[in-house]
Amino acid sequence: MTKWIFRAVLLAAVALIGLGLFRNAWLLEGKQTIAQAAGIDAAPERPLERSPGLPSEADPADLTGEHSILEGNGLPEMGDMAVPHGVQPDDASDTGLKHSLTRSISQLIDTQQQLLPEGAGDDLRDSLTQADDLLWEAKQNNRRAIRNANRQVRVPGRSPNVLLITVGGLQTSDLAWFGGEAGRAPTLDLLAARSVRQTLTPLAPAAAQRALLTGGDTPALEADTVTLTNMLWASGYETGVVGDCSWWPLSHDVEEWLGARSAAETDPYPESIWSNGRQVKVVGNAGGKQDVSREQLYLAQADSYFSRHRGRRPFFLALSLQLDESRSNLTACDRLIGDVIDSLEKYKMGPRTLVLIVGMPDAGTADPAPLVAGYGAQLPSNATAPTSASYADLAPTLAAFIGSTRQPPMAGTSLYPLWRIAAPQAQE
Repeated sequence: MTKWIFRAVLLAAVALIGLGLFRNAWLLEGKQTIAQAAGIDAAPERPLERSPGLPSEADPADLTGEHSILEGNGLPEMGDMAVPHGVQPDDASDTGLKHSLTRSISQLIDTQQQLLPEGAGDDLRDSLTQADDLLWEAKQNNRRAIRNANRQVRVPGRSPNVLLITVGGLQTSDLAWFGGEAGRAPTLDLLAARSVRQTLTPLAPAAAQRALLTGGDTPALEADTVTLTNMLWASGYETGVVGDCSWWPLSHDVEEWLGARSAAETDPYPESIWSNGRQVKVVGNAGGKQDVSREQLYLAQADSYFSRHRGRRPFFLALSLQLDESRSNLTACDRLIGDVIDSLEKYKMGPRTLVLIVGMPDAGTADPAPLVAGYGAQLPSNATAPTSASYADLAPTLAAFIGSTRQPPMAGTSLYPLWRIAAPQAQE
């Protein structure tokens, strides 16, 4: 009698799982149909396309074949990860099962093993593992669907893109338009000449990073801290980071990232690079070869990002760079910035992209850092703002610029009104 009761319990549990999966799939399908009928770009989650590497002589559009420089002909997709970035399993135990219901059934099988025919327990566990994977995937899809439903609606092609370029150690003395020596950073000088220029009040490096990311003087970034990328994602933007990712809170709605996870990762020709939580080998640099520079990898990722985001939601991409102690890589960083801007032009995205260049402070310096805003944005060209700005002003400025309806309380003040009336100023 007990044997039949146990089997009935198992059948009921399997039926519950099946009904839950069917209901979830039906709800997701219905939501997609409604969104499509309304003309909203709330498409269901799609796996990220693979991001290619770029050899020195290759066309950035050539993503596969002999030009691939990364092991496996590309970088891993976010969808390849066992658990989506920033989401933890529900107290997963040693069984490897991620869902509480399937873990409970697994424990039931273990305690009632003697009631089952020989080998039936293993078969049930295999089926349970498959059901657990499906149930976990459905749960994450449901979470994403709910979160996407709460995002600000954006009409494709109508909202401005945002390219934020941060350069650690960049000072006003590096740029001619801020009184520095001409020719040290020609790309940055050219962008400054076409944009609104402003200086940033000095802060300690970590404090400046937190202020930029939160729009305030937050003493530490916690799991529930609303950051710049959280705000932009909720405002309907797709989000990515390329470069020095060590100070970016990647679990805070950063959908795609590639670069260094630690400030110590400075090898100009890395044998591996981090992408969406995975370390990927750079084929061109295997065995001590130096075929692919770090800047080429960053350019390849930026180019791929622009290519994949044409005609979709507007994007926010942070290009995070760091000057070394001797500042010997200033020329390489300047050239990379120029190449990234050229990539924007190649995909005809320049006219509707705000390019924001922010000098981030280094330890041991109290000099002001430059702030440059413009390029394709509808801002004055060759203009200087009369007052200095705070790093905490940048997040509320971006919120105002994109017309966000999801801006959390911030201590900083939007600079956008000041930029719009900044007067042109000739170089002395």
